[in-house]
Amino acid sequence: MKTVALQIRVELDEKEAFEHAASLVGLTVSGWVRERLRLAAIRELESVGMRIPFVQSVPLRKPDHE
Repeated sequence: MKTVALQIRVELDEKEAFEHAASLVGLTVSGWVRERLRLAAIRELESVGMRIPFVQSVPLRKPDHE
């Protein structure tokens, strides 16, 4: 899958906090932001019943005893 850049403007203190938080969990700032944005998007979209485009649906298996 091809990736694209997302540019945002943040305050200097926000950027420093993001960098520190990312380093605490061993991620790049890009990886940290992406992970957090994905979680926020899932929460927001699910709350209104929308499909999450980047999450694969998993078919549920029927129990063997039916």
